Amino acid sequence: MRDDQKNIDDAFSDQTEEALIVCDASGIIIRASHTVNRDYQQQCLNRPFDEIFHLSYSNGRKRPSDSSSPNLSRNFMTKVLRGDTVQGKNVYLKNPDGTVAKVLFSARPIHDEGRQILGGIVTLRDIDTRKRTERILQGHNEVLEQIINDDSLSSILENLCLKIEKHF
Repeated sequence: MRDDQKNIDDAFSDQTEEALIVCDASGIIIRASHTVNRDYQQQCLNRPFDEIFHLSYSNGRKRPSDSSSPNLSRNFMTKVLRGDTVQGKNVYLKNPDGTVAKVLFSARPIHDEGRQILGGIVTLRDIDTRKRTERILQGHNEVLEQIINDDSLSSILENLCLKIEKHF
């Protein structure tokens, strides 16, 4: 039974696209999904969440920096470890390579049977990737619509070329 649970845990961690982070009651990262381990080649485990993940509100003017104040990562984790849920916040995440990604941040406390807070679980979903995928799918749908409407091959190719030029 224990091996089955470990296999499920490992498969879940390896197969999820979101960054999943589990912290203990003091905000120290104790588990991270494969996505986190891949993107953050530095050691994440046994380090404070706010030391690894630099977040800032996505208001278009503020970008995360090492001196961002107040520390949004710490504020979010403090709320969660006090028992609050933080759901669907659009924020910027500064990646280890210095790039900035727009992500959807959600976190909630983890309780034991007696409702004592054991830690928190954080989910970071890359919004830029989702929006880019939506645009690609929309383009594919438009091409399929042209094919269904029996548009000429030259018209379809012209439309595709215009879309490609628009992206570059």
